[in-house]
Amino acid sequence: MRLGIVRQRYTPFGGAERFVERAIQALHERGVKISIYTRAWPDARSNSVEPVICNPCYIGGVSRDAGFAREVRRALARDRPDLVQTHERIEGCDIFRAGDGVHRTWLAERLRVGGRLARLAIAANPHHRYLLAAEARVFADPSLKAVICISQMVRDDIRRHFSFPERKLHVIYNAVDPNEFNPGVRDGRTAIRAGLGFAETDVVFLLVGSGYARKGVPVTLRALARLPARARLVVVGRDKNAARYEVFAHRCGVRDRVVFAGPQQDPRPYLGAADAFVLPTLYDALSNAVLEALAMERAVLASDIPGNGELVRAHAAGVVGYYAPDIVVHHWIPCDRLTKRYFRRWFYWRGIGRAMLYAQTGKDMESPEQSQLDFAQVKHVLGIPRYLFRNALIAARDVVSALIRRDRVNAFERELWLWMFAGIVRQRLRDRKQPQAMRALANS
Repeated sequence: MRLGIVRQRYTPFGGAERFVERAIQALHERGVKISIYTRAWPDARSNSVEPVICNPCYIGGVSRDAGFAREVRRALARDRPDLVQTHERIEGCDIFRAGDGVHRTWLAERLRVGGRLARLAIAANPHHRYLLAAEARVFADPSLKAVICISQMVRDDIRRHFSFPERKLHVIYNAVDPNEFNPGVRDGRTAIRAGLGFAETDVVFLLVGSGYARKGVPVTLRALARLPARARLVVVGRDKNAARYEVFAHRCGVRDRVVFAGPQQDPRPYLGAADAFVLPTLYDALSNAVLEALAMERAVLASDIPGNGELVRAHAAGVVGYYAPDIVVHHWIPCDRLTKRYFRRWFYWRGIGRAMLYAQTGKDMESPEQSQLDFAQVKHVLGIPRYLFRNALIAARDVVSALIRRDRVNAFERELWLWMFAGIVRQRLRDRKQPQAMRALANS
């Protein structure tokens, strides 16, 4: 049997590339002949594959992707393998591995958190329009036999955005080699920390990912600035504007506590040296780095998006996934910050998080761990279950009643529920506007 794999770019430190390498090795051991369609392939890695170079000239992202897709289709027309799996949005293949997720969803997240200038930049970028159109062509291709979804989130996004047969959607998670990533891989921990300029008493956080904005580097730097001085951060990965983030770290007052290590072919030494792994990514179909950190039993602090949430999820929420009950996360809060203002903000953002969870999973915003209602049958106002407005009125009445009785504790407790409700209202109103922006972009 001969298998064709389409992957435009190869970088030795990319998560998708590590997956391709592991797959190639396993298939080669089983006697499968492999042709890889790519722009360039290292000579040292050509002994087990036949590289088919498709490297036309290009100017800009649209020209790059469209030119590569055109050359791949020409190469397949000349000599097509028995089965073709593509990692790119190119129609005419047998299997599409949706390793980057759904571009529509990624843009929706960008639109949700971005300001007016960010929305204008997205709408004006022709590459986004090209990717949306290419994605639509892939899922409309009748010759496509199967789609590999690397998380349930990706499968659900495809269901939501495309009329694609359910039987062709297959959730297959990425694998981690336990011989490479395990709790015993801590050799040289002391030497690596010393080389990075960290003491043994420092608490070292590690972020692994390329594309710093998407992976949440700015959020992490701002969070680091609010942690005690012994908290340190190592950023492993590449970004074409990496120097800007070093300047940003300086503005945050943490430049001397951050090491930008750049892209690394082997992240294990850094995982072994770290105390915790952090990834507040805006969007990830499923992070290989989170899988590897969990395999090495690092504490993981990841944004609660569904892709990551399938890996690390509170057991009480009732979501099936990987659960690490032994992980202890220390939330450091200086005593002088434990004010009423702090708790008001905390509950406000809790409401935003509950609204996002509701939009993604349909779980009860008041008690997601006890969600039993069928919200399709519940009346809504502004995208919010109507009974929550009634509960808000009751909470407001309770605040007034407690203040009259001079019961400040109960008054503040009920006030915090109102702050959570305010966060829910804010997020649900933003969610109502989001689809309109997405439709306008898709139709442009």
